[in-house]
Amino acid sequence: LEKKEHVHLKGLFAGYKEKAHLEKEALREKVRTYRDRALRSEEALESVSAQLESRRVKMKEQEEKEEALIKRVDVSTADQVEMSDAIVTLKRKLYLAEEKKVEFEDDLKTEKSKLKSRKEISDQQVARLESKCKQLKVSVDSLNNKLQEKRKELLSR
Repeated sequence: LEKKEHVHLKGLFAGYKEKAHLEKEALREKVRTYRDRALRSEEALESVSAQLESRRVKMKEQEEKEEALIKRVDVSTADQVEMSDAIVTLKRKLYLAEEKKVEFEDDLKTEKSKLKSRKEISDQQVARLESKCKQLKVSVDSLNNKLQEKRKELLSR
């Protein structure tokens, strides 16, 4: 009986041992599975972290580009305002120059008119003086002729 019990216990023990061994293997398999999952999760986490870092870098670059663009727009706007002011100033100067040009043209017309009338007056005076010169020449010629006649008369006496 003892032997039967011993064999029976030995069988039970072998069964428990086998069962423990199987459970141990099952636990080892679970541990491997959990380790694999943990590794995959860690790899996924690292991948996500790398993606996040990449996105952070891209966002920072985008922000820098936007800031640079805003600065360019600000500079461009300031340049446009400055150019608008310069254009307004130039338009004022052009308007003033056109007014001066009109005044100058009016003054020029007036001066031309004055000079024309002076020229006409001078032409008339020149004509009168030429006429007087001719009359004087005629008178001088006449007097010269008379003088020569008197000389001849005096010489002939």
